[in-house]
Amino acid sequence: ESERRSAIDPVEGERISGYQTGATTSPWTRTRISDEHPGRMAVARERGIILHDLMARIATPDDIGKAFDMAAASEEWRELSADEIAELRAIVERRVNDPQVAGWFNGFSRLLLEREVMTDSGDIKRFDRVVWTADGEIHLIDYKSGSQPVNRYRKQIRGYLAFFKSIGYLGVRAFLYYLDSGKIIEIES
Repeated sequence: ESERRSAIDPVEGERISGYQTGATTSPWTRTRISDEHPGRMAVARERGIILHDLMARIATPDDIGKAFDMAAASEEWRELSADEIAELRAIVERRVNDPQVAGWFNGFSRLLLEREVMTDSGDIKRFDRVVWTADGEIHLIDYKSGSQPVNRYRKQIRGYLAFFKSIGYLGVRAFLYYLDSGKIIEIES
């Protein structure tokens, strides 16, 4: 005779594997840092990933400390030197507190961080930062590190602009924000 079991009285020995819900709390979740490099900041791409992940956790300047606290709790962060951490902190504080971008980090009416959307054609787009400014504009901000040429990103950013216009948003502007230099470049559609 077969026994019928329920969730209240499960079959002996069956286990459901753990799962995660909600957003991850570690800024290292999406990083692809290689263990092959002893000084993690030595490789520009890895450094850019670290900076990007920190910025993705910052809505306002008040969040800088929390972003670094979360990062400090990760195993990967412990491999960075004190000088590397200080350099990261200085860059993040300069960019978040830069008067040129005050409206991106203070006084906005709505904010999306690292938001993925699917277009009508099925493409996935991920926006680094989307800010509804106090004056009614929508600013799409794409973070960059290093000094990559603007032309490399024009098509990507124009695709972001086209998406927002296709769903009826007017007054949309897009910017590349170079975290190392503080350079801001507006990309027009």
